[in-house]
Amino acid sequence: MFGEKVKIRDGAGNSFVIEIDTCNFVRLAFELKRNGNNRLWRPSGLFGGGDWETLEQGYITPSKGDVWYSRAKGDFKEGIETSDANHLDIYLHKSGDKASEYYGITLFSFITLNGPNSSGGSGYIDQPFALQAKGGQISWDIPGRYKSQ
Repeated sequence: MFGEKVKIRDGAGNSFVIEIDTCNFVRLAFELKRNGNNRLWRPSGLFGGGDWETLEQGYITPSKGDVWYSRAKGDFKEGIETSDANHLDIYLHKSGDKASEYYGITLFSFITLNGPNSSGGSGYIDQPFALQAKGGQISWDIPGRYKSQ
């Protein structure tokens, strides 16, 4: 697993940093084949599937949890074969939450074939996760790899 510090900015201009650890690509590719393309999943087993933790308190609750994955919905366009979809969206759940239908933060196209998406992207914070952060649409980037505002 590898960690990335990710800066999240909400629609009101608030920003905070979280650290996200995800699985290696070989494991993600295996898990994707096993779980299918249109399903939300979390790798299981000895090494877990990834976790996250906020580095700045007070913006969201809970302050740490588990990472879930799915094939990026934006990859499925007319003429695109399933095997050509090269991105994974990630979903940040609270720790130990076994229900795949509830997640607090979504980062679209976070993982590509070469590692975390270095260009940043968009996502969503569910209102119950938001404290100082505003629920709704967000943007994200990886400071140091991309020009963070």
